[in-house]
Amino acid sequence: VGVSHLAFSCDGELLVSVGMDADMTVAVHSTFSGSLVGRGKIGRGVEVFSLSVGSNNSLVTGGRNHIKFWDLPKATSPGGELSSKTGLFTIKSITSRTIVSTAYLGEDAVTGMIDGSIVLWKARASTKMVAAHNGPITTMYTISDTENKSIDSRELGPRVFSGGKDGFIHLWDSQFNKLWSLDFNTTTPLSACPQIQAVASRENKVLIGTKASEIYEVNIMNNNEVYRLVEGHFETKAELWGLTAHPTLRRIATCADDKTVRIWDYKSRKQIYISDVDVKCRALAYNTDGSHLAIATLDGKVLVLSDDLTATIAKVTLTTQWTQVIAYSPDGSLLAVGAHDSCIYVLETKSYSLKFKLKGHTSFITCFDFSVDGQFLQSTSNAGELMFWNCVEGGQVLSTTAVRDVRWATFNCVLGWPVQGIWPTGAASSFVNCVTRTSDCKYMVSGDDLSKVKLFKYPSPKANSRFKAYKGHSDEVLNVRFSNDDAYLFSVGGADKAILQFELVRHKTASLHGK
Repeated sequence: VGVSHLAFSCDGELLVSVGMDADMTVAVHSTFSGSLVGRGKIGRGVEVFSLSVGSNNSLVTGGRNHIKFWDLPKATSPGGELSSKTGLFTIKSITSRTIVSTAYLGEDAVTGMIDGSIVLWKARASTKMVAAHNGPITTMYTISDTENKSIDSRELGPRVFSGGKDGFIHLWDSQFNKLWSLDFNTTTPLSACPQIQAVASRENKVLIGTKASEIYEVNIMNNNEVYRLVEGHFETKAELWGLTAHPTLRRIATCADDKTVRIWDYKSRKQIYISDVDVKCRALAYNTDGSHLAIATLDGKVLVLSDDLTATIAKVTLTTQWTQVIAYSPDGSLLAVGAHDSCIYVLETKSYSLKFKLKGHTSFITCFDFSVDGQFLQSTSNAGELMFWNCVEGGQVLSTTAVRDVRWATFNCVLGWPVQGIWPTGAASSFVNCVTRTSDCKYMVSGDDLSKVKLFKYPSPKANSRFKAYKGHSDEVLNVRFSNDDAYLFSVGGADKAILQFELVRHKTASLHGK
């Protein structure tokens, strides 16, 4: 159960929400007291796609074969049942009754339909329809009577933006005259997926959000003034797993199920390179000098690109199973790849040819680390196994005593003596997804299934070791990495596809500060 939609009243005194419970409950809360001032049921089995609040003490919900108009209660109401009426499709030419987006044009509701038409409603009856987009109208945004006169100083009436899956944005007046348009299929910089997801405006500037996790700013008086403010990984069902820090520069690299590899300058917090590799990928690693970036793909291959992503240095097929973890040895001579066939593939990097295939795990490989001298490898699997390997001879090290004093170049394994204390009592074997350690071996950070980033001292061998927890992700945290100088910590969420940047602040005790 969750909340699918939120909207404030025009005066900001009320917050309206649509719940994801069986009845799709509409709840209205006072923003001052937090108390519930009204609630009502949309109905079981109804798919709700939009919610809007008008200036005339009304709100509208829309969805698949659903439109309902509700009376907005006062902020001091006792919390009774909301009054509502179902909308009437009185225009016979309306063939599609699926409402994707809603807004208000003055005191009248307008709905963006799945077939690309806009419908005007008076009271609860449809009164006018206009063809607006080629395909679903995915978002709408209201401009009040006196707001934004930049298009035409004579226009003082209410207006509404519409944005569609077709990549177009239109501005309409109260008579459905088109005042302004922009085709995002042809704008520069070009969108990776120009489907419009959100629109907002102030004065002569329009903010536009696309399906590609991009936010643009457009000067409504000059369509050539288009600035991309934000970009990121996207795709509806995609996840973001891959994360690595450059060994010398202020850069990180990420890869995801959207089939893109991206390099970011974390000082400016902007993307500087992107490559479409045409395959889902969930792990990547830089070599020692940062000249090679190796990517592990979901079709069992390793792709090695140049540092600017423009040249393919090597492409190696290792298995038919997807590969989840990848790392170079400290001297850069070896590249280890962990796959879902329970094997670890060790390549020599002069030609990226296979040197060893290490077998022993009973489930897929989740993490590993090279020793400082590159002679040993430790690895974990989904079965909760911790194993050790000789990278010189290519075999398993069966005696833990033999590796007791080995110094590990990194510590990304979620199992082992130094990380025993990061596991909560009774936690499932997959609860902690990732861990990383500072290069000075003083601190480490974990990411878990509850969307938490946790900072520990290193090592933390005792049960229930103390930590500081940080929120920000809305989904499980699938990877964490420190920058090459340990000044910053980066984390990536799975389904939220977000990259968070924290500053590691060291005083008497360390803490992470969001950037």
